[in-house]
Amino acid sequence: MPLKRFILIVCLMLISFGLFTTVDYGRLFAAEKTSPFKPGLESLRIFNVALSVPNIDTGIKWYSDALGFSLKQRRKVSTGIEIALIEKNGFFIDLIQIADSNNIEGTPKDPPQHLLVQGLRNIVFYVDNLKAVDAHLKSKGIKLMWESRYIPEIKTSVTNFRDPFGNLVAIWERKPGITP
Repeated sequence: MPLKRFILIVCLMLISFGLFTTVDYGRLFAAEKTSPFKPGLESLRIFNVALSVPNIDTGIKWYSDALGFSLKQRRKVSTGIEIALIEKNGFFIDLIQIADSNNIEGTPKDPPQHLLVQGLRNIVFYVDNLKAVDAHLKSKGIKLMWESRYIPEIKTSVTNFRDPFGNLVAIWERKPGITP
């Protein structure tokens, strides 16, 4: 199934559940090059991650200032949920705010103990020059938990830090054979 058709189906499902009102995903992908049809899961790609946040304005500002994301859509939906769709280099994050949400995990643990709680544990990005990104993040006042820490088993370096809501963010340095 082509990506645009898949997105249309997902949007229709979200609309039917009352989670989205009309979102113009066609406009968001107008510049995307179409690729030949690939059957089944051969065309599977990640589209986005959804983060429930206590303050959507704080989330938009932080992801914009710290990582260069830009706001693509922002909507209040009939279920009392507010959604902001932010994007960087074709990757999308849905920041979702709903009244009375809370973090049932408690105080997040630092790596590798963060893996003691099952489920989605972090958002991982990759870059060509991790040291330059480390300098940028530190200039924004972001506390780095791991700064360009070399992991010999995977032959690359990783920097870890938290967003203002405690979500763990990791950035790997791009290496042939490890990242696309």
